[in-house]
Parts: sequence; C-alpha cells; structure tokens
Amino acid sequence: MRLRQRCQLVYQATQKLGIKSVRALARATHLSKSSVHRISQRIEHRQQHPESYFWETPEGYEWLKILVFATIEIFGIKQGQRLLKFCLSFSICSV
Repeated sequence: MRLRQRCQLVYQATQKLGIKSVRALARATHLSKSSVHRISQRIEHRQQHPESYFWETPEGYEWLKILVFATIEIFGIKQGQRLLKFCLSFSICSV
C-alpha cells in the first residue's frame, strides 16, 4: 500500500469512525501503531490551512494534482520557463 493510500485510510478512519487512539486506529486500518502515529502527525501538520481537509480525500487529491500540473504547464512550459513568474504565483497563493 502506498503512502497516499495509507494517509487516506487513516484520515477516513478518524473522520468517519471517530477513532482518536493510535492503537484503535492501527487495529481498524490494519497498520502498525508507529505507522499510524507518523501518518497522524503528518495529517496534523498539513491541517494548518482551513482548506487542507479537502486534500486528504481522494477527490481533493486528484484536484490538487491537476492544479499542480496545470500550473507547471502554464507558467513553466508555455511561458518559456519563466521561473520567476512561477515562484511568485505560489507565494501569492500561499501554497
């Protein structure tokens, strides 16, 4: 199982089942306690922005992937590798 799939599995277990304990999450997801703990810390770290809960869902992950690829294509490839414009767009968007 890939890292992204494990993260989504732990996130879904915490949100839908309401499980908060690492041991119970490990049992529900069939992952080790240390893995669940590390993934939970990653999720908490990513929750710094109000819209970041959407990134944890499969739909949100696909949308974010399309957004990143489209941004790279528009600002990186079509604009003749104008890296400054590319970097400025991310600093404005707070990404």
